[in-house]
Amino acid sequence: MIALSQGSGDTVRNYIACSPGGAKVQSLRFRLTKLGGTPAPKVALYSSRGPDAVNPSILKPDLLAPGHQILAAFSRERPYTSLGEYSVVTDYGLLTGTSMAAPHVAGAAALLKSVYPEWTPAAIRSALMTTAYVVDNTGKIFTEQQTDEPMTPAEFRAGHIDLKRAMDPGLVYDLRTQDYVDFLCGQNFTEKQINAILRQRGWHCRAELKVEDLNYPSLTTTTIKVGDKGPGRTVKFRRVLTNVGEGKSVYRATLENVPPTMRIKVEPKRLSFHCRKETKKFSVTLDVEEDSPEKVYCFLRWTDQHGHVVSSPIVAMTVPPPQ
Repeated sequence: MIALSQGSGDTVRNYIACSPGGAKVQSLRFRLTKLGGTPAPKVALYSSRGPDAVNPSILKPDLLAPGHQILAAFSRERPYTSLGEYSVVTDYGLLTGTSMAAPHVAGAAALLKSVYPEWTPAAIRSALMTTAYVVDNTGKIFTEQQTDEPMTPAEFRAGHIDLKRAMDPGLVYDLRTQDYVDFLCGQNFTEKQINAILRQRGWHCRAELKVEDLNYPSLTTTTIKVGDKGPGRTVKFRRVLTNVGEGKSVYRATLENVPPTMRIKVEPKRLSFHCRKETKKFSVTLDVEEDSPEKVYCFLRWTDQHGHVVSSPIVAMTVPPPQ
């Protein structure tokens, strides 16, 4: 077995096609890269899935990013593949996995930090999440790689990263260190546990922040299944948006893809900003009916006159009781 470069392969192919006597070929295969396939992207089989094991009411992981057959540097100290009894080494190879998606997100975050050095990690995360997209190149919601079944935010989270849009998100959901401290206090973490997470002492609980009020770009509620049904519930989320776009902007809230078993109220439905770094509060009240499916979701989108679309998934999940 012989592996040839593209240039050498073209030479062999031309020889076979143009040989006056007709070349004798036992086996010849050409492997090509196919571009523009549909539908794409898809949610890979190995992609990390939610809900979060520690706190299911926070939609985790945050994003999808390219992770399948990614061209990456490879060590020559380790065989990349084998041809018969021979090992093949290379400087670059096509690799697959969440470890390929993570560098894409890290690089995107680093680029945003270089453009906006004053942004917090939470602001950067928000910019990436609220500008992500959730439909493939056929205009349909993302599907699973093997089954072609439609996915939900439990699988694709906020969506697939779109760095161009993330460079100008319009609004961000920001968080400071004290917000995280208050959240840990509200989750009944012990002093020893909080010290280990913060790696510092001298902190204090300003208030016990409920998970529904953590200023996260996604809005999620999770309940335990009772019998054959998920219990109905009413949840109120409180959020704060910070203007990082044009000084004067008016945003209006719209809801998309709302299923019949969800009722949602956004207050207020209109947010007016007069300068950069100005903040505005709003709340979302979510009612989920008792006979609702295990996973239901919709999208809250804030749009302004400058073309910004700030998108957040609203997800209600029912999970089995712990064993």
